[in-house]
Order: sequence, then structure tokens, then C-alpha cells
Amino acid sequence: MLFSLLLAHPLLIQPAFAWRHTGFAWSPDDDCQEYDSEGNAVTEDDGRLRRCWYLDDNIEDSLPQDDVDGDGMPDAQFDELQSAWDNWEDAAQCAAIANEYMGSDDFGLRAYDGATVLFYEDPGDEVAVGVLGVTYSIPDGASVTWNDQRYSHLGDTDIVFNDQVDWATAADIDAGICNNETSIQAVATHEIGHSWGLGHSCEEHESGCSELYTSATMNWASGSCDTHQDVPNSDDVTSITNIYGPSVLIEGAHTGTSDRTGAVPWDVTFTATVGGDDSVVVVSQHWNFGDGEESDEINPTHTYTSVGQFSVTASVVIESDVCEPQTVQSTSLGYVVACEPPVPEEGADGFFEMQVLDGLEWQTVNHTDVSTYGCVDTIVWEVYKGSGEGDISDANKVDFNGDDAGGDTIGAWAPKITFPEAGDYVIVMNVGGPAGLQAGFLHVTASDSSGGCASAPGAAGSMVAGLAGLALLGRRRRA
Repeated sequence: MLFSLLLAHPLLIQPAFAWRHTGFAWSPDDDCQEYDSEGNAVTEDDGRLRRCWYLDDNIEDSLPQDDVDGDGMPDAQFDELQSAWDNWEDAAQCAAIANEYMGSDDFGLRAYDGATVLFYEDPGDEVAVGVLGVTYSIPDGASVTWNDQRYSHLGDTDIVFNDQVDWATAADIDAGICNNETSIQAVATHEIGHSWGLGHSCEEHESGCSELYTSATMNWASGSCDTHQDVPNSDDVTSITNIYGPSVLIEGAHTGTSDRTGAVPWDVTFTATVGGDDSVVVVSQHWNFGDGEESDEINPTHTYTSVGQFSVTASVVIESDVCEPQTVQSTSLGYVVACEPPVPEEGADGFFEMQVLDGLEWQTVNHTDVSTYGCVDTIVWEVYKGSGEGDISDANKVDFNGDDAGGDTIGAWAPKITFPEAGDYVIVMNVGGPAGLQAGFLHVTASDSSGGCASAPGAAGSMVAGLAGLALLGRRRRA
């Protein structure tokens, strides 16, 4: 089986959906610019992203040679390529893309000219045997954002067709005039899809590849005497629409706030807002909230009743004056975190324990449950002179890290504590998160001798210490 192409860059796979993008895209500022006879810029502001493309001046021997208009390029050879460009423009109306043929010349392959050049011949014989065509995509180091997704900005693309392949026009193949030849229009449509930034719908031997994806223009292979890949199918249209189509901003937050993290039961209202063309409207929405629940409501509110970090996706059907209904799928919202007040990890006897290191120097061992990322964001330690909870007061607070200027609190996951002198102390660990604050405390007797270990009880309820110096835990995780 002949390969339809080899990409000159890796694919970035989006596993939630069938289609793939290469991670490259053009910018809205890359509109094709034409000039009149006096050198003045001619703009065509029709709201579409217009791509300039050129044709190398070589002639393909296996295709018809008739040049009726006398421009030096056989009519059928140009028409097949023009049709390949138009196939994308006609099929993906919501993507708002267009193309403009700028003429032919003796171009250099991969010359950085900011446009797309198509080569019937193979400069330098670079295309491997068994490969029908190659798309060379050249990013310029900048980035571009379409539909809340960031891509590497394309600065140039070139397409080369294998000059060792026997090509046929779509008209001849459809008329039954084909002897193991390959449709130049089908392969050109596929390669032009890559030049827009699309990846393969399926790869060779990939499991779970349905008929929709194997029949797509962006499938990795193309058969002889076959024109079914000339026209992009629904998977191809979804793919290019998700890059260049109307933007759909997917958002979610607790009612009246901008928060996506909070205590269960956690109510989050989700919205899908269309940007760009004023004629674009939302026809329907489908939400997957990540906790096993889904909804077809428009801008629904969902209540998270269990603790966890939940990835949220949305599928939004839109339509406008210029296109039929199209589906835009988005993961831009990211995740929602639903929390309960902090608790010790499973099996632990309290929030923390203490282990003596050397005399008055002790090590805290933190047993706070951080299995749900984002539900613990504050840890503050304090030390009081005394032997019980009743001794926890400002009058008994002691400096325990040698800093007289403010050594009576530490914000850290599991700090070392140095007691100022031998005696009885109460160590308090204050732990907080979006769902509330808790505390654990422990009585230890410090002496100048080594040895000793103590376990902290699990204290529930409100904070037992002042918390004047709350510190952010940040992204620390328990090892």
C-alpha cells in the first residue's frame, strides 16, 4: 500500500477526539496580499483567512499536457490543484478559509517565502519510494491562538509530489480511465490539509480506527484509481473548523465568582460563548463534567458531590449565515476541583507526628491527605509552652526557629523545630484549603538527650491557633 505522505514534523495527538492537529497553524494576519499594476496593496476583507499559493513551473509527464489558454501550464495539471484547494474551502465553510493562486515560477524547495509552493517534480529526489507526497511545514518560532488553543505559527509550507508515481485526474478515474494510477487531486487535497496544520485521522495499524476516520481525506494512505479522498468528510471538516472556525469560549465557575475550586457540594455554572462572526449562534451543547455526569442543557449548573479533580469537556454545535451546523469540541476549561476540609491520610493517627533528631531539635512528619490536588493550600506551624490544649494562647507562644524577629510561625510542609530549652511544649499544625481549616496538636517533652517519638491526635473542627502568618503551601506534594 502506498503511503499518502510523510510529515516533516511530529504530530500532536488530541486523544479525546478523532481528529489530530500537527500543532502548527497560520495566523489571522497571514492573509494573502495582492498588488495592482502600480504596486498598491489590494485587500479582500471578506472575513476569511486567505492563503497564497504558487506552482513550480515543472510539468508532470503522466498528466494531460493540453495547454488551451497558452500560459505554459497544462490546464488539467493546474485545475486538479486548484480543485484540491477549493475542496477544503467548499467543504469547511465554518472554518472561514480561502485560497489565492499567485502564479508559477522556478522556486526553491523549502525557501522561506511565506507562502505555499506545490512541486510536481521532486527537487533533489527527496521523496522516498512508496510515498506519494510530502508536506514541509516550517514554523517561525512565534505562536498563534485559535479557539483557545495555542499553536506554533507557520511561516512557510511546501508540498512535493513524487515524480515516480503515475498520476491521473479525478475526471479520468471517475470515468473508468485508470490503470493503477493515483488521483493527484486526492493526494493534493490531503497534503494541503497538512499545510493548513492538520494531522492524520488514523495511523497505520492503529487500533479502534473507525470507517469515518479511514475514509477521511486525512487518512494516512490513498489507494490507486480512487477519488473518495478528494472531498473532506465530516471528520476532516471538524478538524479544520476547530482551528480556524468561530471561537467558542468555554468557561465554568462557582456561581457569582471566578472559582473552579471549592467545598462539596460544589456548584459550578458552565457557559459557552461564541466569538467572531456576529451571525454565529449556538445550536446545542453537550457537557461531560468528568464525574460521570453529563448534560445537554445550555449553560448548565452542575453540583459536584464527591471529592476529586474533574476534567471538563464540551461539544458545542454552532451555525451561521455562511455555514451549516458544525461541531466545535473544546477542552480549554481544564478541570474543576471539589474538596472537603483537610483530613489525615488513610491509616494515619492524626495530622502529624514528631521525631527527635538531636536533643532539642525535632522533625515534624506530616500525614495530611493531599491525594486530591488543590484541596490543601495552607500549612502553618506554631509552638506553645505547656502540656495541653488549654495552654494554647498568645501568652505561651514561643520562638522555635531561632529568629527573634518572627520565629513563632513557620509555613512549610514538614519543618524541623528547635525548642529554645528543655521542657513541655504543644506543637500545633494548622492546615487549610478551599473547603475549610483544621488543626492537629501534640504534646512533647523536649530534653537535651537524644531519642524519643510522639504521635499527634487528629483534631477536628475550627483552627485552634492565631494564623496571623498564614503561608501558601503551593505545589508541594507528599512524597
